[in-house]
Amino acid sequence: MKKEKVFQVINEKEQKERENKRMKKMNDKENNVWLFFAITLLWTWGFGFAPVLFSLHGTTLGTFLFYFGGGAPSVVGLFFVFFTYTKEKRIDYFKRCFHAPMPEMNFLKTIIAKPYFLPMILFISIISGPLNEEFGWRGYSLDILMKKYGFF
Repeated sequence: MKKEKVFQVINEKEQKERENKRMKKMNDKENNVWLFFAITLLWTWGFGFAPVLFSLHGTTLGTFLFYFGGGAPSVVGLFFVFFTYTKEKRIDYFKRCFHAPMPEMNFLKTIIAKPYFLPMILFISIISGPLNEEFGWRGYSLDILMKKYGFF
């Protein structure tokens, strides 16, 4: 009879420890989203203002620094996904990122009329849109914020 009570006490302690770890992980994820915002904004604004602060605007280096800063949301978001998500959540994340219907493109007529513009259009679309920001803002932070605050 004593052994059963001892095992029951041990099981209750283990359950409390598991619950505490689970709660800590939830709090860590909420803290991670604020860390994500802090790092992303510092990186973006730091590299975005560097060309102006160091009189590099209009130069190749200034342009590179500006665009390098623009990629911060995706780079930081992917970093947090790889280092804070479980394997199952990472798989779900990438399925959602790459499984989307293609919107209607307004410049489709341009591509048909002048197909040699296609590489340039694709390059500009990729660096200024989905690869530049969406993996971070919508891919990483939106899920956590929607769970915590909802739509409104």
